[in-house]
Amino acid sequence: MRDAEVKAEEYTEKELLQMVRRWVLPERVPKRIKIKDTSDFFRVDYDDVVILNSIPHFVRNNEREGRFGLADEQKFWVKRSINLITGQVKILKWTFREQFNSRIGNLVFECVRSPQKEARILDLVHGRPDFVQGETVTDSAGSPLRIMDYIRGKTLEDIAFNLGANHEDFFFNHYPALLSEFIELTKAIRFLHENGEKHGDIRRDHLIKDTSTGRYRWIDFDYNYRHGANKFGYDLFGLGNILVYITGRGDVTTQHLLQENPDAFYRLSEDDINIVFHNRVTNLKKIYPYIPESLNRVLMHFSMSARVYYDDTLELLEDMGEALEKDLKHASTETTASTKDKHLLIAVDQTESSKRAVLYVADFLGGFPGFAVTLLTIIPEPEKDFFENEAEQIAWIGNEREKTKQRLENYRQILIQSGFPENKVDVKLCMGNAKSLSEMIITFQCDLKCCTMVVARHHKSKTEEFLFGSTSNHLIHEAKNCAVWVIE
Repeated sequence: MRDAEVKAEEYTEKELLQMVRRWVLPERVPKRIKIKDTSDFFRVDYDDVVILNSIPHFVRNNEREGRFGLADEQKFWVKRSINLITGQVKILKWTFREQFNSRIGNLVFECVRSPQKEARILDLVHGRPDFVQGETVTDSAGSPLRIMDYIRGKTLEDIAFNLGANHEDFFFNHYPALLSEFIELTKAIRFLHENGEKHGDIRRDHLIKDTSTGRYRWIDFDYNYRHGANKFGYDLFGLGNILVYITGRGDVTTQHLLQENPDAFYRLSEDDINIVFHNRVTNLKKIYPYIPESLNRVLMHFSMSARVYYDDTLELLEDMGEALEKDLKHASTETTASTKDKHLLIAVDQTESSKRAVLYVADFLGGFPGFAVTLLTIIPEPEKDFFENEAEQIAWIGNEREKTKQRLENYRQILIQSGFPENKVDVKLCMGNAKSLSEMIITFQCDLKCCTMVVARHHKSKTEEFLFGSTSNHLIHEAKNCAVWVIE
């Protein structure tokens, strides 16, 4: 653990403002900047700067709680920041000590928030791609302050719930690969246990799929609980909850079944219910008969009917691995061979309307697997009549190319930051010719085998459309065998 204390005089306000302008949009640059002492997180606010290990961090918003019952409450001791040297987004986590009783179902047990525990685990998992990475320094009061990577991506909870058109489609076409990923994540927890550490707060929203690597990573290790005979029992229960959730493509509750599928509800008995959460169904085979018995047996270890429980992660890993190999591997192989990314072509230009189209796709599809995007800009080739000489024309084209490359890269970063993997976002830039823009876009759509074209609607008068045409209208009428999204 390193001491983070430095003198504020290392950076002047003018220098800090210049650094902020490198990484922040002009409208987000404050007029003044204050360097704050790190001893009290309540005094560190939006647009402040803290100096940690001689590195200035520009503080943005407080992070928020995702826990059920506390959802969206601000965590004032956890702040997002920008490393002003590298531009990387970081999570700054101050020491916040609390001891409390946690209630899970009818069970109450003692918990503590331990920054020392999280610091130990950050050191332990250094270099592992299945855990968030970070380091621990001390604040000006001598308490641990963790500096962690901000992971761009969606949680396992969000991803699993939105895979597939329905449960059957999900189970046969997406679940085998998801279970395989979850097995690897359980091995990561086993690594902690083998080194004498608990995760302490295993939840589906504590798994984020990193868009830069395509891998899930565990986060939040500062909880500890007073355990009984089995030190890792609560961690195992958390793993079981996630397994039941991903197998059901969400929590299957008795309330939902009573309203939507009463026949299934009345087939249930007390033995089919979660051992702790008595409104959640664990015996999912009664709801989805195509779930293999080998897999359902694993789920039933977390039900009211269980007489034998998992003592460690190795037993759970063996049973999940057997179910995957015995009954699900073939489906996984078929899915891998047959599933292709759905390819979208987004045609953009220099207008704000095009930016709205990119933002729409980012918001609608970002973070979901199975999609690839190509950003396309066609620069209309200028006629020679508009230039004094050939050199002037060449200079104009060069300037337009450079501006367009920068714009395409900005749009590419928007998509990546929303959750698209870097290798699934491509850009193409070309000069127009005698063809209309819509014809050239359709040519690219055919060559790239894109299933969807996305364009922005430029609001033109009827006179403008009549004289100069409308690309979006032409695409709607001329495109074949693909969808056309026109974003207002």
